[in-house]
Amino acid sequence: MSTWNKVLVGLVMVVALAYWYFAAKALKARSYWGQAVQKYEEAIAATRRQQELLMEGESEDKPGVRQLAQEVHRLVIGRGRVWRGSVPKVVNPETGEATVVTQLPVPHPDALKAQMFVFQEPTAQGPAVYLGEFSVAAVAGQQWQLQPVRPMTDDERERLRRNRGPWSLYEVMPGEPIDSEAGEVDYLVLLNDYYRQRVYLDDLIAATTLDADAVERAEASARQGVDLLQKEIAATKADIQAMQEEYALVAKHQAELEAKLAELQDAIQKTEQANRAAASELARLQLEAIQRIDARTSKLAQVGLAP
Repeated sequence: MSTWNKVLVGLVMVVALAYWYFAAKALKARSYWGQAVQKYEEAIAATRRQQELLMEGESEDKPGVRQLAQEVHRLVIGRGRVWRGSVPKVVNPETGEATVVTQLPVPHPDALKAQMFVFQEPTAQGPAVYLGEFSVAAVAGQQWQLQPVRPMTDDERERLRRNRGPWSLYEVMPGEPIDSEAGEVDYLVLLNDYYRQRVYLDDLIAATTLDADAVERAEASARQGVDLLQKEIAATKADIQAMQEEYALVAKHQAELEAKLAELQDAIQKTEQANRAAASELARLQLEAIQRIDARTSKLAQVGLAP
């Protein structure tokens, strides 16, 4: 074999080795990209299935975008009109009446006396706040005059005065169900029940206040009676003290009188004894005198009879 043949065979072997190397690389790359394609195709299929589930929903408990869009459309239709961004211009803190300027077209001409549910729109400083139920008393362009449907408490009027807007005016209370199968919370029913309970509690508080006033008046009268009794007790104690002092004086005087009486009785007894002794002595003297007189008389008689 010639040298050129050997060189040619060597070149063929080198080329074959290079071809084999690059072929192996190509096969490996093809296998890698085939696996990657299969992986991405599976991911795309899973994404499409997920997209379909999101659009159509998995079940009644997990509705899809289509059902949710229909529900949102139904809720928007049933919620009535909403006037957002309304700015309160004047608020009467005594009556709760308010004048607001709306940013949307005015309601229907028969909107007078229509009821509106007013909310303070949420801000960065705080959440939304329910301000109450109002009726439209007057309409002048985009300026409406609202008056509360029910008497407001001091806290409600103060909350209305503090909330300077913007307000949202709803024709229908948000969350009120369209039908019995809506399954939403009927906030209007809850508020009406709350208002009924508030009226009942207000009446109960008024009755309790009257009772408390009556009890306070009775307590004040009782205190006056107690004060009078205490004054009478003090006066009685003073009288008792004076009587005790007088009794002590009387007892002292009685003791002195008893001592004086004892002295007098002793003196009388001594006097009686002395009188008795004197009487006895007088009787003895009289007897002696009589005896002497009798003796003298006898002697005189004897002298007279003598010859």
